[in-house]
Amino acid sequence: MDLKFIGGQKALSMEQIHHIHTKNLSLYQWIAIDVHSRFRLMGYSYEKSWTNGLAWIFWVLSWLGSHGVQSQTFFTVDRGEAFGGKFWFKICKLRKLLSDFGYTFIQNRVGHPEDPPHIECSHQTDDEAFYIPQLLSIASKKKSFF
Repeated sequence: MDLKFIGGQKALSMEQIHHIHTKNLSLYQWIAIDVHSRFRLMGYSYEKSWTNGLAWIFWVLSWLGSHGVQSQTFFTVDRGEAFGGKFWFKICKLRKLLSDFGYTFIQNRVGHPEDPPHIECSHQTDDEAFYIPQLLSIASKKKSFF
């Protein structure tokens, strides 16, 4: 799982970033990827927060459960605030919660933002295949994917 800030200058032009703000489009993309099948779930929000991180995790849990996924599942996340960050109490609670559902919660290594590489590659693909060529054609929230 990961959270991507869509409006970053690394991939988008200033015109595209301005478009996101003037059209009041979502700023964050939530993503969950199955490493083996490359299946992806995506969601969007206006803010990065622990509350939205929990909501995303519960949504993914709900989706997995409603689609009969019963295989051993690991939730690997970075150390950002949306997934508990450096707060050991939040991490312990989240680890306990997920283990009660039969899932394992793992944080990436400290100082390794490239972990996991499949998520980072997915972000780049999203930029190149969707955001860069399509963003300026989105007229409003109602007519967008986010």
